[in-house]
Amino acid sequence: MALTGNTLAHVLVTLYARRAGALMAPVFGIMVRVGRTTYACTVAHAVDDRDDELAVWSGVHPDVARSFNMGSGARCLARVDLRAPGTGIVSDLDRDLLAVPLARYEGPSLDARVDVIEGEAGLLQPVLVAFPEYEPDEEGVLHRQGNGIAGLVCREDAKRCVVSVQGCAGMSGAPAMVAKEGGLRCIGLYTGTPRTTPLTLMVVEPLAQVAKIDRFVRELDG
Repeated sequence: MALTGNTLAHVLVTLYARRAGALMAPVFGIMVRVGRTTYACTVAHAVDDRDDELAVWSGVHPDVARSFNMGSGARCLARVDLRAPGTGIVSDLDRDLLAVPLARYEGPSLDARVDVIEGEAGLLQPVLVAFPEYEPDEEGVLHRQGNGIAGLVCREDAKRCVVSVQGCAGMSGAPAMVAKEGGLRCIGLYTGTPRTTPLTLMVVEPLAQVAKIDRFVRELDG
């Protein structure tokens, strides 16, 4: 699909891990089609060894919406039992990336061969870190809309790039998009804001760290 600011929201998803029956804080992700399979791509720190389940939702989890006395029209696109063998989940801990295969998904997605940038974005390239926001309708049902923050590529290597905008907690997994001829292209996923020193958790640089996904998604087809 040709990605624009209006269509980007349709390929964004939200992933929820469940631990001992409780929902964990969500992370964002993006749908990417690789060959004949569509994956929900997100950050690897979305789950850890304590989690029992990982679910991919098209929007806000209904339990979360109900806690705010609202409704949600979101659909569960995939639910993975993390304790079972053969989940099909692929992870790259070095890049902090994870992919969840969706066996019967036929909705909108990026095409890994067309919509993902291979190689460098380029220094000073404008980047949009996109994430969904939700507005209630007259009946209090939350509906997905697109939003984002923008900055410039200020550092880049084969695995990551750093964008001159400060992210915040809860944005992990949000896709970083670059405008190219024909529409938006994905360079990677937001993984966090780098800290100025490993000795403090409070002081952070006004920068967003992005893990590149080009090699990761292409290896899914191998």
